[in-house]
Amino acid sequence: MSEFKLNKVGKLCDDFESQAYEWVLTDIQEFFDVETRDLDELSKTQIEQLENFLRSHYDDDVWIEPYSLMALNGIIDSWYTNAEDNNLTTALEYFDEGLIDK
Repeated sequence: MSEFKLNKVGKLCDDFESQAYEWVLTDIQEFFDVETRDLDELSKTQIEQLENFLRSHYDDDVWIEPYSLMALNGIIDSWYTNAEDNNLTTALEYFDEGLIDK
């Protein structure tokens, strides 16, 4: 006798994550009045507002849907990673141009 199993659960999770990301992205775009999907264009102040939102919900023990929480954390982490990469690239460009002593 064969056993019951659920198929493609990983795909289901991927679909949930994708839908949550789009949902969170739409809320960010509407709140900050931006049309771009490139959230690297958000300012540090705007990212800090998103972080404060998360922090206040953790501090107040308010439930946030886990996929939305994961999407928002991912957006914030991605912004910081790209900001660090951009700062490193800018520093290297200054170094190559001789604006920073070798």
